[in-house]
Parts: sequence; C-alpha cells; structure tokens
Amino acid sequence: MGLPGFFFRMFADKLILGAGMHRFEKAHLEGYRRAVLDPRRGPALEAAIDKVKSAGPYEIGGATRKQVPRRFDAGHQRAALLLHEGLWAGYEGKIPAEARSATFIDFCAAHYRAVFPLSRWLLTLQSDG
Repeated sequence: MGLPGFFFRMFADKLILGAGMHRFEKAHLEGYRRAVLDPRRGPALEAAIDKVKSAGPYEIGGATRKQVPRRFDAGHQRAALLLHEGLWAGYEGKIPAEARSATFIDFCAAHYRAVFPLSRWLLTLQSDG
C-alpha cells in the first residue's frame, strides 16, 4: 500500500484507468507534504503534473481536504497540492472500439505511459525513505 500502482476499471459504458496512490498512509503523507514544499521536489511535481495534463484528457486526483493543513502556509505557491491526501492521474471515457480487439492492450499501455510521470515522482519519495 505504500507504493504507487496502476488501476483499471471497466463498466458496461465506461473505462477508468490510471496510476498513482489513492490515499497516502500517514508516514507517506508527511513525506509528500515536505516534498511539495521542497524547492527542488515541488517544482518537479508541478512538471510531472504538467506533463500528464499536456498528454491528454487526464484528471489529477486525490485532493480531499478543503483547507491546507494548519501548520502549512496557505499562501504558498504549491498550497493547492497540500490539499491532497493521495495523488493519482486517471482517464475516464466511453468504452473504446479497441476494447473489442487485441489492440486494447496498446490502448491501455499508452494511457499508462501518459500518466506514469506522476507515479515516477511518487517513487522518488520512496527511494529516499
């Protein structure tokens, strides 16, 4: 549960897939918040989010708080990222024609590649303990 992963859900009328962490464990949440405010890591997260957003119709999710946690500066340039208690990027759309063929694997892999920059950033948090 402490590492980012991929998710896939297919319903009769829609497909949802993506990558990241839906909810941080308490220890990971503190590390995430420190990284958001870090002068090197914070901009790297913004760059990862920008890369995902520019790649397609992806939602960045996990912002569940209504206010920045008390001990953090609500006026910080990345304060909106402190509203996250999880961080993920996902695609939601109608069932594509590819779902009825062998190319569906390629369709999904392309979306996973597009949202992976967010997971890559999350993995750097794990590598530093």
